Amino acid sequence: MGLPTLNNILAELAKPGRDSRNVFEPFSFAPGIEKVEDLVPGMRLPGIVTNVAAFGAFGDIGGHRDGLVHVSELSDNFVKDPGQVVRVHPRVSVTVLEVDRERNRIALPMKTSSAPKTEQARIEKKVSAPVKSEKAPSAPKKSSFNNPFEAAFNKECEGHQEEKFILWIWCIFLFFFGLFVVGCYGKNSMLGGWVRRG
Repeated sequence: MGLPTLNNILAELAKPGRDSRNVFEPFSFAPGIEKVEDLVPGMRLPGIVTNVAAFGAFGDIGGHRDGLVHVSELSDNFVKDPGQVVRVHPRVSVTVLEVDRERNRIALPMKTSSAPKTEQARIEKKVSAPVKSEKAPSAPKKSSFNNPFEAAFNKECEGHQEEKFILWIWCIFLFFFGLFVVGCYGKNSMLGGWVRRG
């Protein structure tokens, strides 16, 4: 222990009863929420984040059942990692989006633009049959990263699917042939050592 440490200890002992922690604010759930049956879509409730997972976060809003805030419902902006938006134990304000009493599940958004689903809308969605429509020609698939070789390759082979396939086969063949050559004549290969000795 040095002199600065001793000075800090003496300074703290000179202020007995001082607590450097923030004032604790008790949390209370919304009154009247005792069980899942008390929840109605559209209710705005206070809650506490109890767990964060890759697919979203779980929040306790009372009712002895945690609700799921899906990653797509965490924010009005795109969220890649829920851990960047929420953490365990902060207080949040959520809206009840959907209550599935059969499976005992609660869907909660933290977005400001989410509209709650009513029971009738959920039932209508299950009953209504999907309508098939003509598919419009889709735009060409964009690459997930900037690859100039792929862009040049697609531009050169546009409309020539058979030639494009053959070119891909040749590329794969040349790749494996290169691996074979390196394996045979590489520094540590048996054949490479034999060729150098002979």
